[in-house]
Amino acid sequence: METVINQPEEFRVRRRVRRRGRRKTEWVPLRKSVAYLFRYREICRQCNSRYLAALALVEDPPPALRGLDDITVGKAPAPGLVDPSKPLTPSPARTATSSALS
Repeated sequence: METVINQPEEFRVRRRVRRRGRRKTEWVPLRKSVAYLFRYREICRQCNSRYLAALALVEDPPPALRGLDDITVGKAPAPGLVDPSKPLTPSPARTATSSALS
């Protein structure tokens, strides 16, 4: 599972900061930095475990989610149509037509 934190400032990290000329250890907003990867790991692990625990309670997906399978499953192109991802590749229908004409 992959988790991305887009706005890390919403989370906190405990670090030493300077306040009014004195150094203190406080919880401050998390920044995007390699130095705080340990905190990113902690937050993402907690988030993933909560998500998986909630997902484990779901017994059966609702019918609407099952209906999405019909929409998202790829369909075979109709004969004679050009695959938009390969416009220069001759389709089998076009090849059969051109060989019949020769």
